[in-house]
Amino acid sequence: MPEQQIDIDYRIEGIELVEFHLEKKPSGELPSKFHFDVHANIRAHEEKQFTIAFIEIVVREVDKKEQLAKIATATAFYVENFKELEKNEKGVIVVPHVFGIHIRNLAISSTRGILYSYLKGTYLGKAVLPLVIDMIPTQNTPQEITDTIQS
Repeated sequence: MPEQQIDIDYRIEGIELVEFHLEKKPSGELPSKFHFDVHANIRAHEEKQFTIAFIEIVVREVDKKEQLAKIATATAFYVENFKELEKNEKGVIVVPHVFGIHIRNLAISSTRGILYSYLKGTYLGKAVLPLVIDMIPTQNTPQEITDTIQS
């Protein structure tokens, strides 16, 4: 199916903190380098004319599997011209790829700020998620991503 070419009129409707967890301060030397596992998923809610970006960020020490902190948010975007969005063969709304990348980046940036405010003053106060700036790919790929970012 070819990519939709429509101008989307939208606004941020709200952001909800779904989950936040901070592990107890580990004994010994505090971590100084971090990995950030970033997961994003975009969904559409036809009845409310929303697209919702679900973001999850897990903070780990470099080269370790144990999570030190985790945050999950849901950012809702009201789409004024929602009825112009197409449905796939299963009747599910298809979020245009470029629009999905745009709202995903906005939601990740907002979650980044919330994470920063929650970690400030803790042993993870220096664990600042680097800016996430996506290049828009030339082909249509799914709206679910998993990235690992190192600071």
